[in-house]
Amino acid sequence: MAPFIEDSKVSINYGKKVVEIKPPVCWNKGKAVFWLVEYLHGKTRTSGTYPVFIGDDITDEDAFRLLNKKGLCIRVGYKKNSFASCYLNDVKDVTRFIDHILMQRRSA
Repeated sequence: MAPFIEDSKVSINYGKKVVEIKPPVCWNKGKAVFWLVEYLHGKTRTSGTYPVFIGDDITDEDAFRLLNKKGLCIRVGYKKNSFASCYLNDVKDVTRFIDHILMQRRSA
């Protein structure tokens, strides 16, 4: 990857268990999620769209920052300086959270 990095053809971001290799464009997880929300809103014509973004990595902070106050941002594992509005302890808590939402939806 060194020649591509030196020629600024890719950028590298390191996360918890991931290495992101990206082209040099102004695009990140946050912008991707925001685009999806806008796209789905236009497709479904529903104003009740409320995004929920759950992540556990430093690379998820872009999404937390952009979706802040426009959706629910949940970090898996506590991090003091996260842009997420709340956190869940671990993957088991994420599963319980999603199960709870699904049960609420079924009963509504």
